[in-house]
Amino acid sequence: MNIKRISRYTIAVLLILIPAAAFAELPHSGVSVDSPEDLRLALKYPVVAKINIASQVPESMPSPMMQQTSDDPRFKAKGKAFLYSLLLPGAGEYYVGNKTMAKAFFFTELFLWAGFFSFDSYSNWKRDDMYVYAATHAGAQAQDKPAQYFVDIGNYDNIHEYNDAKQRQREFYKVYSEEEYYWSWDSPEKREEFEQMRISSDRAHNRAIFAIGGIIANHLVSAIDAVWQSYRYNKRLEKEQEQQSMRLRFDAHPAGYYSLTLEKRF
Repeated sequence: MNIKRISRYTIAVLLILIPAAAFAELPHSGVSVDSPEDLRLALKYPVVAKINIASQVPESMPSPMMQQTSDDPRFKAKGKAFLYSLLLPGAGEYYVGNKTMAKAFFFTELFLWAGFFSFDSYSNWKRDDMYVYAATHAGAQAQDKPAQYFVDIGNYDNIHEYNDAKQRQREFYKVYSEEEYYWSWDSPEKREEFEQMRISSDRAHNRAIFAIGGIIANHLVSAIDAVWQSYRYNKRLEKEQEQQSMRLRFDAHPAGYYSLTLEKRF
């Protein structure tokens, strides 16, 4: 094997191994294949590989990537995104730039609040109607009465029937005072109509409470999603910056040789 073949194999190995070293995190500021022997080979053979790993800051200082992550205004703070969405669902997603998710959470919030006010208003309206209905057709006074009282007057035609039933069941503590809790329905049909009004009012009230639970859940889910969206956004930005930090340059020199330079910033 002559010297010419050995030199060709040497250049081939350098072209394979030296670019791989550019991706390693080396402790010193750079790696360069620029020795006189390389120059001699370059003059004799037309292609020479050259790798530069550039570093613009001392090792004791944070890397440019880390500085851009914390100082670059394009990066989104997870804490801000979380707080914005916790206060107003969708605000954190809008801050990150995901307008589709922002609209989804915001309109869900509007829908839940509309449902709450609708059910709550309907419940109060039916409750007021049943109070007036009970006073008109049963002589019952609704003021300062517990909720169980309206359940009982919807199940018994009058207070005497109710008290007799509780005494037979040995539940004397449930017996009502006739002076304070008196009622007597005009007919069983009136009592049944009142009971349907009470059930409608209670059902709407329960749905209003369910809407409040949905509102709380929407705030929490939106806040968590905003943190995730900010994380994904920052990761994409870091990846773009990392790709921009690498550069491959091919140069033709007047001496008659070519250089291939791969630069990577840290």
